[in-house]
Amino acid sequence: MVVPVGKLPVELLLKTFALAVSLGNGEVRPFGPGHPAYQSLLLSHVCSFWRQIVIGSPRLWAVGLVDVRFDAKKMRKDYPGFLQTLLDRSAPLPISISFTNPMESITQYTPSVEALVQVVAPTVARWKHLELDESSHGMWRDIDILRMPWGQLAHLTLEESVPTVCLSILLQCKNITSATLTTCGFDTSHVVDAPVTTLPLLKALKIHFEEGENVDVMHLFSTSLGLPALQTLDLAFDDNIVWATHEFSAFQMRAPGITRISLRFCPLTSQELVTLLRLAPSLTALKLWLCLNCINDELLRALTRSEETGAQRLVPQLEEIDWHFVGQNSHIGAFEAVIRSRGWIDNVAPPKLKRVTIGSNSFFDLIPDGWMQDLVGQGLELRISSS
Repeated sequence: MVVPVGKLPVELLLKTFALAVSLGNGEVRPFGPGHPAYQSLLLSHVCSFWRQIVIGSPRLWAVGLVDVRFDAKKMRKDYPGFLQTLLDRSAPLPISISFTNPMESITQYTPSVEALVQVVAPTVARWKHLELDESSHGMWRDIDILRMPWGQLAHLTLEESVPTVCLSILLQCKNITSATLTTCGFDTSHVVDAPVTTLPLLKALKIHFEEGENVDVMHLFSTSLGLPALQTLDLAFDDNIVWATHEFSAFQMRAPGITRISLRFCPLTSQELVTLLRLAPSLTALKLWLCLNCINDELLRALTRSEETGAQRLVPQLEEIDWHFVGQNSHIGAFEAVIRSRGWIDNVAPPKLKRVTIGSNSFFDLIPDGWMQDLVGQGLELRISSS
């Protein structure tokens, strides 16, 4: 190679290659032009010198999620071989791996699935980020995946319909920093409360409680977890789930540093939300979506700074509000009072509240044209959403 790039030091080439294959958002992509491993493959075909560098650099092959697809209809015959090459070239670095199994595709441990298992099983000790959908997890459970060393994982995404199984896996993840779980409600009346398990590194927890036979699944999770490092909590509910106020308050005492809360289809009342917010003094962001009973005039008054004392009674650090389909029995003027009271009615200090997103379908009355444009002119980030 006689072009100037051929004179670059190997260290500089590696840094350039790393930028070329980076995938900042960590999303799952099937192998193709958008996958980091595909970019590494292209780089390895430029010339023999680059090929030697790329193949000998595991960091270039350990970027992003390895999406293992148990799809009989789309699985190419050479797919296990390609997967073996990718995993070999990423060794010995930690890897992020995702298993997806279309429900209509593979429902049992077939020879094609066995071939993939033979490829990925030796890499279990390197898994740091694991994603398992419902059908894949069921299949893995049949081949003793539940005995894998969950304690090494830093990130977990899991679909498991039985909440006791879902929770038992989470409690084994002692080094987890983020977890996204999807589970169902079922009859938990016979379940004996286990001692609280502390996950000292977990910073982000997202749980989707799908509809099931019973309403008490919240109790199961909130009584079992101690999360001293938790910062972000995202809870989504389907029908027939009851908010366990006492148990959740006890959970909040074991997770005192929460700064961001997102609630979707949440069944809690306005008084229950007040209780939640009182136990979240460090909260900076509150997102509510289709929480039909949680916003009323009482809660809005609790969020409004006291005119008598100037004290902020609830969530004094709040910087972001993102509300949709809420407050149908309250007036937009009461919500405006909340915003104006949080630093926008005096010049003593910079306003704490910085960003407000409100669905146009929220509150009893329509949002008027030009609403709070005086505050927008002063720096408030205001977005009125149609969704």
